[in-house]
Amino acid sequence: MSSASEEQGASCIDSISLMALAQALKSRLQRDVKHVQVEGLENILLSSMMDVRDILNQRRPVIHRLPVELLRQIFYLVPRYETSSSDGLTLWTSPFLRRPDCIHLMKICRYWRRVVLDDSLIWNNVCNFTPPASLQEARHTEAILYLKSRPKHDLETVLYNDMEKIRELRWEHAHKLPATYLRAPAPILRSLAISAGRPSVYNALTEKGQKLFDGHTPSLRQLALHFVRSLPSNDFSNLSQLYLYRCTQIDPARLLAWLAASPRIEDLVLVGVSFSSEWDRNYCPTNDLHHFRRLAIKEIKEEDVAWLLTTPALTEETAVLLENVPLMAESETTVIPHYPATQNVTRLAIWHNYGSTFLMAVSPSTGLRQQSRVAPDGPSIHSQVLSRIPLINIIEFWCISMSVSGMDIDVRLLLTTMPALTTLVVDEIDLPRVISVLAPPIKNDRHAMQVACPNLTILHVVIWRHRDAQEILESLDALLTDRKRAGYPLERLILHSNPNDMSSRDPRGSFSGIKSEWRRHREWMSFNLEMPEVCARPAHRHWPAWSVFKT
Repeated sequence: MSSASEEQGASCIDSISLMALAQALKSRLQRDVKHVQVEGLENILLSSMMDVRDILNQRRPVIHRLPVELLRQIFYLVPRYETSSSDGLTLWTSPFLRRPDCIHLMKICRYWRRVVLDDSLIWNNVCNFTPPASLQEARHTEAILYLKSRPKHDLETVLYNDMEKIRELRWEHAHKLPATYLRAPAPILRSLAISAGRPSVYNALTEKGQKLFDGHTPSLRQLALHFVRSLPSNDFSNLSQLYLYRCTQIDPARLLAWLAASPRIEDLVLVGVSFSSEWDRNYCPTNDLHHFRRLAIKEIKEEDVAWLLTTPALTEETAVLLENVPLMAESETTVIPHYPATQNVTRLAIWHNYGSTFLMAVSPSTGLRQQSRVAPDGPSIHSQVLSRIPLINIIEFWCISMSVSGMDIDVRLLLTTMPALTTLVVDEIDLPRVISVLAPPIKNDRHAMQVACPNLTILHVVIWRHRDAQEILESLDALLTDRKRAGYPLERLILHSNPNDMSSRDPRGSFSGIKSEWRRHREWMSFNLEMPEVCARPAHRHWPAWSVFKT
């Protein structure tokens, strides 16, 4: 065929639509199938089909062209419901799905439906769902149950006979739990949270001598019990988080046994718990709990948990938070518990805010934080500090608003017990008292004491209202001059104020002969004690980030 004829034929074909050509080719094949070179035609058609599919894929939305593995990862990002943020039943967050979430995904197209049905991780995060037979294989028999009343129908059957399928169980029940439940073994149960009562009403989880889940919970790592009267007789082991809220008649021996059997425990939280008096005060043998990072105790007297604070397994790596915990007064009949967390502290802060006093002592790796309501008839602040915290290595000390706390505090006694102190932070309220302590003694006085804080080089002063602080700042200038003349000069003076104070002006002109700075804080959270990560980072609702200016 000549080139002219080929061009004429191509021109005629171009005038025919692709659909018409495809129909003509189909008719021609049915009519002349015996005379066609099938192999060569097949190759041409396969190549054309691949081109057509490429065009179709390019026109489809990107989401329909994703590989199955990537699409599953996207499905895992479907918004979960966070359990602990609202009800406070647990320390841990437990993201979960509801059945409508999965149904919405399956309605998009057949491809998505197939991916969802075949993915066990998705179905294992749907709460209160007992799958039909068609999904049993995909679900791999793991389930999450969140109950707020007595279970019915399928969920009741699961609690009776199929606990081996449950990975997480949360049960809030205002009355005594039916004794027939929670008896079957739970081999894959990892998280258990039970509330078995309500304020002032406490119920036992089991009959006396019985064990939850027949004593078989080898995978349990997280346990939370609320309004429970006495602990179950289970020998729980390998716990990582333990949370007891408003429980009563707690046996210390049982609790210590759980800790001894859980070498990787990280969190223990006790809130409003009362203990039985049956313990013989013999500690069971146990190794040091080196993974135990956070111990939070709230609304319990220190004397009622002294046995826990002095357990030999507690190491100096465990940070301790005491909230609304009245401290014991030192006397001949009481023994103040030794806090391992305070063994190597180098920074100390005491402050008053909103009717409460706070104490915070930190080392490079751990710390102690205590808060209690002001009690004028309670032990003095300085006796609380001196009996619990060694001050010889303190290099930084904060004293904020203690003069208006109504509590007895001997600042001189504290400061003269800190020979290594190099940095002092004080506000305008406590500054007059501090100035009187730091002022060098009169040379002619043979009975004068040695100068306080001889190594002090940095002084921070927090100014709440410049108008009220002017006279105090003039006294501070005199102190700086006197210490310099006595041979104990300060090297840096740092003044902190709020820029919203309309009367604020640069106060540095009041001082001479010292390097001074003026820092204005729009939010005081940026000004904080240097502390280790375990104290600086929030872990759960009962362990916020520690801060002097956020209480």
